[in-house]
Amino acid sequence: LALVGTSFAATINVPGDHATVQNAVGAAADGDVIKIAAGTYHESGIQLENKAITIEGTINNDGSLGTTIKGGCDPDMEADPLFFGCPVFQIISGEGPKTILRYLIITGGVGTGNFSDHGGGGIQITNSSPRISSCIIRNNFSWASGAGISCINSSASIESCLIKDNESVATGGGLSCIDNSSLIITNCTFSGNSNW
Repeated sequence: LALVGTSFAATINVPGDHATVQNAVGAAADGDVIKIAAGTYHESGIQLENKAITIEGTINNDGSLGTTIKGGCDPDMEADPLFFGCPVFQIISGEGPKTILRYLIITGGVGTGNFSDHGGGGIQITNSSPRISSCIIRNNFSWASGAGISCINSSASIESCLIKDNESVATGGGLSCIDNSSLIITNCTFSGNSNW
């Protein structure tokens, strides 16, 4: 008798199964979907732990996005030499295109300028190639570059996103790509982003 093992993707609900997105990521396996209910969640530094997972928010009945992930960092903390910033999402562990963020409003993140690889207020992508789809990335700040999204040595795909009203001290208020980064940007809108 030969036994064949079959694995099935699971759906993990926030806050139903786990109170935070980071805890849900910790419980997830490759192929799982983390579904976040409508509402505002105060969380910073969410790391995806090199997992091929989908993190998705809720779409309201009128088609608007109902899930907001809001960072809780104080921009004035940059005076602290140990401050690494607190991007809302940190995709920094070699994630590939099967790691997906979608249907999320990402706001309130802060990236620091103290270390060259810690820019990005909304999403920091380093040495990774995720997909970012149908998100609103707005009102994030960075003491370095790329307040909305910072890409360092990465090949991300950004699709149907609104990147709006992000502000950085250096360059690329909305988006910054350095060190051999190669992005595919499709059907996105950049509006009101600025740098000092």
